Amino acid sequence: MSVQRGVRLRARLLLLVAVLFGAVSPALAASGGARGERREFKILMDSRKIGYETYTRVLDARKGIERIEAQGSAFIAGRQLRSRQTLIMEAGTLRLQEYRLKVSVMGVEQKICICGVDDKVHFEVRVAGQEKRASPPTPEGLVVLDNLVVQSLRDPARRYDWKKGGLQAFHAAVPQVMQIIPLTARAVAAPRGRYRGKDLALRQLRVTVAGLVVNVLASPEVPGQLLAVEVPLQKIEFRRDGIQVVVAETSAAAGGFEERELALKNGEITLGGTLTLPDPRPSEEHALPAVVLVHGSGPNDRDETLGPNKPFRDLAHGLARHGIAVYRYDKRTFAAREALDTATLTLEDETISDAVVALGRVRDQKEIDPGRVYLAGHSLGGLAAPWIAQRDPQVAGIILLAGANLPLDEMILEQTGFLARRRGVAESAREEIETMRESFRRLRAGELPPDEVIMGAGVRYWQDILARDPLAALAKVSKPVLVLAGDKDYQVGPRHYERWLEACRAAKNDRCRGRLFTGLNHLFMPVTGESDGTEYQLPSRVAPEVIEHMAAWILSGGGRP
Repeated sequence: MSVQRGVRLRARLLLLVAVLFGAVSPALAASGGARGERREFKILMDSRKIGYETYTRVLDARKGIERIEAQGSAFIAGRQLRSRQTLIMEAGTLRLQEYRLKVSVMGVEQKICICGVDDKVHFEVRVAGQEKRASPPTPEGLVVLDNLVVQSLRDPARRYDWKKGGLQAFHAAVPQVMQIIPLTARAVAAPRGRYRGKDLALRQLRVTVAGLVVNVLASPEVPGQLLAVEVPLQKIEFRRDGIQVVVAETSAAAGGFEERELALKNGEITLGGTLTLPDPRPSEEHALPAVVLVHGSGPNDRDETLGPNKPFRDLAHGLARHGIAVYRYDKRTFAAREALDTATLTLEDETISDAVVALGRVRDQKEIDPGRVYLAGHSLGGLAAPWIAQRDPQVAGIILLAGANLPLDEMILEQTGFLARRRGVAESAREEIETMRESFRRLRAGELPPDEVIMGAGVRYWQDILARDPLAALAKVSKPVLVLAGDKDYQVGPRHYERWLEACRAAKNDRCRGRLFTGLNHLFMPVTGESDGTEYQLPSRVAPEVIEHMAAWILSGGGRP
């Protein structure tokens, strides 16, 4: 259910990319170039320029040091951010000697220092008059990762053995959590590029740290080597002036469907939506079956975009090629968040009401058979699906795509612990997890004030969703049900899948079917090894067998595929 986006530890680490972007600049200086050389990088979000970063690199041969001074400015989430940084390393060996960063956000300053390195890194972090210190042991080949991007933009690319290739390991000092954590890098296929009008051979390094993927583009043909950096999950790019990157097209191939805008009006709020139709249709008179897609948790757009992936778009295009119309729409927490009151929002307001209106909107379209309109809910949308079906007795059937049915607070605590262990930050996460556990305990005990916000949601929302029993709600649904899940889903695992089927059997719903797909994650995309959400940041597609299974079930009228 994209719950990881709400996990506070994860969110804190990822937000550093945006909030402490200024720390990027030390990484932008590479080993080549003259004394005092100056370079500039543009900062882009969703392909729009939001700021800049400039730095000056000085190689002091007499002192045997490499010194980088940098400053930057950007406008992010309505806030003006300014920064200054200094990085000092031994020339040649790149051994860290000192690092300092000062970030100002609307007049509030944060100061960070790695003040001297011997057998230990000495962290000092000062925020709002408070100071914290730590001195963990220092491994060889240490890089600074002030915002989980900084040295991944430079040092691994310089230290990486390109001839050897494959996965190579490093260590990163992260001042915000005052820890040293693992970092891995792997050379991957690079896109084409041009620099100052000339074709360029690029190298691409994919760096992963604490679950964050960063793509680094460099070229030995350019002084300084570093040219561009992409953080897919944050849709942030750092691009050197003069570089053009030609990325291969990743959208669905044309043909087999057509699309048109179809807005969804519910009360005072109008949401954008897209109706995808088969093209060509069997005939103008042929009425089409249709499915309405309902999002997982968080502020999702109509494609349920996560990093470079768009699972709802994949489903819409794939099902349309099988002769099924698909409607997907922007979630109101994405498209109309300013009009919502966190203190009063419930699952009904956030998800259920819009989905019920969407089902009726699709039935009203001339191309659609009103008796064959299905509902497909992903993750939290799957949890809500039984109540949506109860509210709309005309729905032809429901599809639960990795639908959740266990208490959400338990799921979040379990996921947070798993991710912390998986990413090597279990120690720093312990306090975060205990704080979350206590917040949930107080929530269930009714001890929290009504205006309290937990992980972006108000007390009323949590009370509403924790009071719901999706299995009992499903027992009241007599329509056909299709339960789908991936066996490598770490967020809504196979246990949820089994519980849905057990609830169907207990309710004696003989039109309930299920399939557990091998090797697929929470987005129903293939994953090698264990899933931990890192793969969400890499381009992929919903597996064809999922689309084929859904299509066969819908076209058979909710019978056995």
